[in-house]
Amino acid sequence: MNQKEILQAVNNNKLVFWKSFSYQVNKVNNEYYITYRKNTVHENTVGLLDKKGKLIENPKDFFITTFK
Repeated sequence: MNQKEILQAVNNNKLVFWKSFSYQVNKVNNEYYITYRKNTVHENTVGLLDKKGKLIENPKDFFITTFK
């Protein structure tokens, strides 16, 4: 995936993850985050984009799933 696809998927309420199902990408107040989840408890959250608006991680490590 590329950055545009990742952001578009999140904006369209798709389930986007980074590297594994433990790291979900989400949007809160027009900001994008990667949130680590363990047993549905939020453990850690980091920004998805740097100050210049670029992904902080490799876009190839992101994926979409329809699993709910």
